[in-house]
Order: sequence, then structure tokens, then C-alpha cells
Amino acid sequence: MAFTYNDKLNSESLDKLYGKDLIYACEMFEIFDQIIEKELDTLEEAIQSRVYQDIKAKSHKIKPMYAMVGIPSVSNMCKEIEDNAMKKNLSHILSIMKTLRKEHESYIVIIKEEIKRMQNYLNKDS
Repeated sequence: MAFTYNDKLNSESLDKLYGKDLIYACEMFEIFDQIIEKELDTLEEAIQSRVYQDIKAKSHKIKPMYAMVGIPSVSNMCKEIEDNAMKKNLSHILSIMKTLRKEHESYIVIIKEEIKRMQNYLNKDS
């Protein structure tokens, strides 16, 4: 039986990205899990410092990370932060970042569960 991703993730985009290569998908999820907190912290530091060029650059860097784990809604929030950084619209950036953090907190649990599920699935076939 083929592995299926959690319903809360965009399985269509994950299937396009990884096809049947679950080892690669698992590796990408693990990398995301290992680095995303630090990346979000650096984005928040840039926001607190009000360095709009850094906000734009850091949100641009984070944006594809969420897409790679099937979370386009948060990826889109990063794009919104990036766009608002170009307009120097701090109030919108703060509002989006607050929502992004809430979404992240719920999704990171799913990502960690998916890593375990993929590892278990891969180990049963070996």
C-alpha cells in the first residue's frame, strides 16, 4: 500500500515534488524540522529591528521551505511579509507574523508526526 500524507498537508504538491521517492521526502521534512525554528527566529529579529531589506530577504528564504513540506498557506504568508516589507508596512508584517507563528505551531506537530510515519513506513519495507 502506498504512503499517503496527512490530510492537512497539500498531498498533490508533495506528490509532484517527490513522486514515489519517500526517502527524499522524509529527508526534506527532517531538514525543515531541524532548521525552521532558527529561520523564523532570524525573521522575527529582523522584524523587531525594522530592517526591511532583511525582513524581505529572510521571508523570501523561508517561503519555499513551507512549500517543500506541503504547507502553501504559510508559504503564502511569507510572500505577504515579503511584499509588505517592500512597502515598509510594519503593522501588516506584525499581524501576518503573529498568524504565521500560530499556523506554524499547529503544523510543526504534523510535520514531526509525518517524519515518524514516513520512517516507520520505510522501515517496514526494508
